[in-house]
Amino acid sequence: MANTLLNDHDYTITAADNGNTLVLNGASATGTVSGWLIHFVLTSGDAAFTVVARAQGQVPSTAAVAFLPVPYRRLYVTGAVSDYTVVSAAIVATALIQVPANGLAIGLNVTVTTGSARLFMIPVIGSTAI
Repeated sequence: MANTLLNDHDYTITAADNGNTLVLNGASATGTVSGWLIHFVLTSGDAAFTVVARAQGQVPSTAAVAFLPVPYRRLYVTGAVSDYTVVSAAIVATALIQVPANGLAIGLNVTVTTGSARLFMIPVIGSTAI
């Protein structure tokens, strides 16, 4: 499993990303981003991800400081408007979620064997609702 630093807010997940942690770059690593809005669009196949985090300030390739699963707020999941519940389940279908990031480096553990998906990631400045 490798860590891939994402420098763009639009990323296409493919089978080449299977087993990797996509590390969201941006000011959350320096403490100015309080959360991330993530829009996952499953275009084909079986792409999925789990939200993970670790203490900010770690070099993206540092394997000694593991990413751990963290909760997020569901806004839209599996074809339906959600109830804004805090969960930590894997995202396996088109979804819109909000992830708190105060003091955290946020990553996405990716699983995909076929097909692809698009990720749109927007940093949130200011208070998050969690």
